[in-house]
Amino acid sequence: AIRIFTGAKLPDGSDTVVIQENAKNIGDKVYFNKIDFGRHIRQKGQDFKPSDKIISAPQTLSFRHIGLLAADDRIQVEVYKKPKVAIISTGDEIVMPGDIRKDNQFSSANGPALEAFVKQQGGITMKQIIVNDNINDINEIITLSKTADLIVTSGGASVGDKDLMNKALKNLNAEIQFNKVSIRPGKPIIFAHISNTPILCLPGNPVSSMICSIIFLGPAINKLQGLSCKKPLLIKAKLTKNMDQNGDRKHYIRATLEYIDSQLFITPNDNKDSSMISVMAKSNALIVRSPSDSSKKIGQDVEVMPLEDSI
Repeated sequence: AIRIFTGAKLPDGSDTVVIQENAKNIGDKVYFNKIDFGRHIRQKGQDFKPSDKIISAPQTLSFRHIGLLAADDRIQVEVYKKPKVAIISTGDEIVMPGDIRKDNQFSSANGPALEAFVKQQGGITMKQIIVNDNINDINEIITLSKTADLIVTSGGASVGDKDLMNKALKNLNAEIQFNKVSIRPGKPIIFAHISNTPILCLPGNPVSSMICSIIFLGPAINKLQGLSCKKPLLIKAKLTKNMDQNGDRKHYIRATLEYIDSQLFITPNDNKDSSMISVMAKSNALIVRSPSDSSKKIGQDVEVMPLEDSI
């Protein structure tokens, strides 16, 4: 018998390791109260071999993958560059949090929320910009932001007198892929290209902006990182409240998802106002309803989109 420590190479000719708890050393002899032949040995190549593909692209590298790469003695691997995202908030009525504001102004929630979302998705952000409702200023800021991999704007995408994104895009000869989507909240949304730079114009209402970020911005950032443009995860959960028939647009309803007795239950929030950020912050899931979806009763299953790592 030869004493060996965890992680050491096995001495030539040996085929079994007995753990110290099952051994007793007396003088020049060692006594075992239990021997499991062939145990406690890790064979060469049992984890992976030189011919194995240990990670398949595309793949977001988590701490688990970094550990595997280190075990393979790799000090670097080729990756996609983090996409650089320009964030532009529009509106005479908004200022950055902490800035001096007039009586008719309030702090912008969209810019900071979008920056946090972009970073969470693996991107990096350029300086947040707030631009007034002035077509020349909007044109100039968008033009200066074309060095980004993606431009994201919030506000100005609807049809009011001060909603100037459509006009700005036309001025800049943008190629518009779509304008408005049949969802609630978030109908006024535009996706276009200015030269080779994609631009996503989100609604100004904070909740609409956040929900459209989950549905559209997240997959776009994934695409720029070489990842699959997969849709958000949908699961089933049982309703704790009745719901009336849905309207003619796909509806994303803020809700609370929870486990009760090993089953998933979902409680829709009664307040559906798209300016209520507090309701969005307290929610951990969205109920996803198809256009003209029939009324639902307590206990029925509905489609649910969990938010981040909520369950």
